[in-house]
Amino acid sequence: MMHFATIITRSHRGYAEVLAGSLDQHAGAPCQLNCLVVDAEAVDPPCLIGRRSQIRFYGLQDLIEQSYMDVLCQKYKAENWDAFRWSLKPVFVSYLLGLDPECPVAFVDPDQFFTGDPHVLFEPLDHSRFLLSPHDRPIDPEAGGLFLDQFTDGMFNGGLFVATAEADEILAWWAKVCAYRCEKNRSAGLFVDQKYLDAVLTNFDRTSWIRHRGVNVASWNLSTRKRELSSHDGVLVDGQPLICVHFSGSTIRMIENGHDSCLTTTLAEYRQQLARCGQPTAPGKPEADGSKSEHSVCSGRWKSILRRFL
Repeated sequence: MMHFATIITRSHRGYAEVLAGSLDQHAGAPCQLNCLVVDAEAVDPPCLIGRRSQIRFYGLQDLIEQSYMDVLCQKYKAENWDAFRWSLKPVFVSYLLGLDPECPVAFVDPDQFFTGDPHVLFEPLDHSRFLLSPHDRPIDPEAGGLFLDQFTDGMFNGGLFVATAEADEILAWWAKVCAYRCEKNRSAGLFVDQKYLDAVLTNFDRTSWIRHRGVNVASWNLSTRKRELSSHDGVLVDGQPLICVHFSGSTIRMIENGHDSCLTTTLAEYRQQLARCGQPTAPGKPEADGSKSEHSVCSGRWKSILRRFL
């Protein structure tokens, strides 16, 4: 069984159900989505999803003995709900790895949607204990803001990472720095929980990143990962099968505005699945995934970048 984790509020349960359904549909093995509901007064029982997978729910009370949990609660829970939720990623994954040290865990944001086999997320673990997912923003300075974003918002996306039990020291460090400060303060070199990930590869051994081009496809890598439609293989990304789309607000808007048309059908399917769960897509608030400066709808900067790189 493959293990995944995500964090939601009660109002976003439909996103977790759609995520779990997409995993079940495309995985070659049963999946368990472990879902932390940060504002749950009582934990719901596990529910079956699709053919052979399930969602297992957890509440804050399950994490009470975890390192830095008390600090995070005191610092963020009452006054900064977003920072509290973001900071819980390493805490929750560490907790899950403690329950079953033999099973690695892939954390995915609840607005991810799988269209291919998620097993590719775990394949690099033969040589690594912790895997990151790069934004793959353009490295050409002519890209302007998109080029600069990777140095202010982070080279890696906090919405997807994979860890084994041997990565516990990395998760503990990540929780510690989040407890120190979890905020958007680019002038101080801070971008919520995400910018800290830039320090992982050079400070911890057996760490790497997911190289499959079809993983974590989103607006921020539109100009660096070529999408194309194949009559036999669906959507290809740099010639590799599309595995999962990160449907952030900016990703949805780029598709709606015709700049990422290869994902139009995938977005329609995603919205259909959310509607079945009574969960409408309502992008609009600033993302916490490093794509803040990509927010303007069909801006002149985006048009210029698209003409230059696509």
